[in-house]
Amino acid sequence: MIENASNKPSFRCKAYAAMARAWTIVRDVSKGTLNLRDKGKVYLPQFPAEHDNDYKVRTGAATLFNAYARTVQGLVGMVFKKNPVLSTDVPQQIKDHAENIDLAGSHLDVFAKEAFTDLFDGHVFFLVDMQKALGPGATLADELRAGIRPYWVKYSAAQAINFRTANINGQKVVGQITFEEETSVEDGNYGEKCVMRYRTFRLVPYSDAASRETSYAVAWELLEKQKDASTGQETFATIDFGVVPNFTRIPVAVAYGKRTGFLESQPPLLDLALLNISYFQKRSDYDGTLHKCGFPIPIFKGIEEDIKKIEVGSGLGVRIPADGDAKYLEPAGTSLDAARLDLQDLRGEMATLGLSVLAGQPNVEKTATASVIDFSQESSELETMVRSMSDALELCCDFHAQYLGLGEDKGGSISLGSHLKNMRLSQAQIQTYSNMAKESQLSHLTLWEILQNSDALPDTFEAKNEEQRLKNQQATFGVQPPNPSDNGGVPGGAGAGQ
Repeated sequence: MIENASNKPSFRCKAYAAMARAWTIVRDVSKGTLNLRDKGKVYLPQFPAEHDNDYKVRTGAATLFNAYARTVQGLVGMVFKKNPVLSTDVPQQIKDHAENIDLAGSHLDVFAKEAFTDLFDGHVFFLVDMQKALGPGATLADELRAGIRPYWVKYSAAQAINFRTANINGQKVVGQITFEEETSVEDGNYGEKCVMRYRTFRLVPYSDAASRETSYAVAWELLEKQKDASTGQETFATIDFGVVPNFTRIPVAVAYGKRTGFLESQPPLLDLALLNISYFQKRSDYDGTLHKCGFPIPIFKGIEEDIKKIEVGSGLGVRIPADGDAKYLEPAGTSLDAARLDLQDLRGEMATLGLSVLAGQPNVEKTATASVIDFSQESSELETMVRSMSDALELCCDFHAQYLGLGEDKGGSISLGSHLKNMRLSQAQIQTYSNMAKESQLSHLTLWEILQNSDALPDTFEAKNEEQRLKNQQATFGVQPPNPSDNGGVPGGAGAGQ
């Protein structure tokens, strides 16, 4: 009798199966050259008449220009150029816990940056969990004094292998979700082995006698996959289980990279990953052709058949009959130029898909309007990801506050990647604003604010400090500080004032 797979915690739901192919592609590409080599024919097909040994050599020499990984790193760096900021309404306890938000030594800044990287799979999950309680009779205050506190756990999209939704008061929420965890455990005196565990959360409805309405509790269980030594049958042993106290919703938040549905998404840079694979394949073809053209084959005509070996080199010669001949067979290589141009075009397309992070563009001065439009197009989708991540982190703060007994929706707010909302200034715009300040059409404080919001001033810049520096400079020179645009900023020059 075959057990129904849907009764196993390792069951992959339909939505998971639909998304898994895209996850696999972007993750394989992001891991780089060695990983694609290991995948062999999945990403580097073998030609119909290609000998196995030749294919093996070609695969071992193939290299990946990892435009995908570079783009992800560039975009993540762009968002996290400034660290996330916990607003003043975030409880102090959460701010203190942010120093080690996952109880594994990760600061919230690092945790959020790693999670944003995973967002390029399509989406990422956050579970806010609580350390195991002290036992019966212990109060929340007792647990806090003992150092028992909430912590955050990050799960990639691929780890949520099955899930169900629930509709409560017209709102779609997570009704059940299972996370797959690969855990290393001790094996023998020195070894270790990997085991697969499944952590499931589900909403359990019950009737509230006081309100005569349906309420919900959050139940959880942790199971471990095992195999019977005698029968080889797969079983699942319960490791732990319980109820999340005082919660009526599963404490899981989700951030989306490119949402396609509730708990469903697509990698936002999937097209770039596919184009990167095409470049990997065509570069392998180009290198193979270049190798053949670079090593011509010697041909000898009229040599005795019993001669088994002929040495060829710049310091050697070959004696041949009067009617014999010797020459090299060398491919014309007429396709190399076309292949090289094709690779250049692919790199240009990858740079475009990668939001111009990878390849430098021609050094042409754009108009102010063009610069703003380009930046808006590049950052619009990225800003959507930033907003989704901010919302998810704020929800985690709410769960965290609820565990601490501070009440629901009391976690406060988080500012993430705020500099993306500001337009990038061109040189022409900076000059225009500077002239406006010079002609008293704009205050210098407003000018500073514009420049700082556009990342044209150092992060350490503070208006109050700059005001004091200007006063000190005026006291030193005894005159109004010179305009840096006049005479290279040399004090006392023409236009410095009398």
